[in-house]
Amino acid sequence: MSSSRLITSQDVAELLHIETATVRRWFREKRLPGVRISNRWYVRLDVLERWLLEHGMEQAHDQPLLKHFSLLPSILASEDRPLGWTERELLAAIVQSSDDAIISKSLDGTILSWNAGAQRMYGYTPEEVIGKPISILVPPDQQDEIPQILSRLRRGEHIDHYETRRVHKDGRILEISLSVSPVRDEHGEIVAAAKIARNITERKQAQEHVRQLLEAEREARQRAEQADAFKLHLLAIISHELRTPLSSIKGFVTTLLAKDVRFDEQTQREFLTIADAEADKLTHLIDDLLDLSRLQVGKLTIETKMQSIYSILDTARVEMDILAHNHHLSIDLSSNLPPVLADEQRIVQVLTNLVDNAAKYSGVGTQIVVTVCQQRTDFIQFDVSDEGNGIPPSERESVFETFHQGEVAKEGLGLGLAICKGLVEAHGGRIWIQEKLPPGTTVSFTLPIVKSVS
Repeated sequence: MSSSRLITSQDVAELLHIETATVRRWFREKRLPGVRISNRWYVRLDVLERWLLEHGMEQAHDQPLLKHFSLLPSILASEDRPLGWTERELLAAIVQSSDDAIISKSLDGTILSWNAGAQRMYGYTPEEVIGKPISILVPPDQQDEIPQILSRLRRGEHIDHYETRRVHKDGRILEISLSVSPVRDEHGEIVAAAKIARNITERKQAQEHVRQLLEAEREARQRAEQADAFKLHLLAIISHELRTPLSSIKGFVTTLLAKDVRFDEQTQREFLTIADAEADKLTHLIDDLLDLSRLQVGKLTIETKMQSIYSILDTARVEMDILAHNHHLSIDLSSNLPPVLADEQRIVQVLTNLVDNAAKYSGVGTQIVVTVCQQRTDFIQFDVSDEGNGIPPSERESVFETFHQGEVAKEGLGLGLAICKGLVEAHGGRIWIQEKLPPGTTVSFTLPIVKSVS
């Protein structure tokens, strides 16, 4: 019997005719050198013999050991007693009982061996995969990994803890951690590769869950900070911007009610006209603030349905003419435009807001052009162009931010374009400033076309 043979604690107990628990205690107390694998203790016979020769007399209190110590040489010499495993047998048992997938493959990627862990992980039996290419385990979009890994192995490189994806027999995608090593023959030549794969799908899912929770927490904190900032801006607006038209209205009404002054009919009408205009300004400001606050919390109501472009423009035309009464307003419509999915009232609000801005920031008597055409097969594009000084390139993104007032701002709170952006995006479209050199600005936005139902 080879003295390099490995035996278990139970084999040692049988050899010496003592209790297995006693042998295990020796291992646990490190009195007997051994290795623990999968809750079993192992020791080489030659190590056991040397240990007994060196330390046997020190165990004088342990009579069973001394009693049978003299029998050890004959027991070791026996070829009949099937004690323990060889190292090769132990290694095979460890491979077979491992929870990890342990696979060997040739240098062309053919599967050579397949343990029980691989069967549990991937769902294939050894008979189904041995002799097949390792690529059957790889998702279609990662097939280029195979030649790269094999090339590294041929150069003698090791691949440690490489995280990637593989495919179960039933088509499920598995997240795995992969370690691959070259296998050499007795001459040192690389002849195959050994792969150990660990299923980390649950770990990855847990990590992704934690990441999503952290992201949700970050977004919630960011929304709270934005809400706080919005409240501060809102308070500033209420304290200043709302006070201006209210003060004007209050002043004119108080003047008209004065008992010690008589005003002629024309003067009274002028005062009332100014107060009426200030009241309209106040109403518009409050409406903007309400829309903006609803957009901030995602509660702005959009009631979309199939709408004709021509109907939307007809509805908006009257108010646009009033807003651009000091300019030359023209509308350029393509023919046979398909219907869009829109809330007519809200799109009219966007158009009048853009025309109002164009009128404010361009000279009297200049052109304002509203152009509508179809872009590809899925969107209608609206362009509102003026001949003003234009918007600097550095501000073409920021003009859509809440309360933004650029270098050329004349009046207002910087709410109009922010509201337009929220309304357009709520329809599934987008809004932007076209890249063009001054003078003039073109603001464009899109709306989705109603898909025909066959």
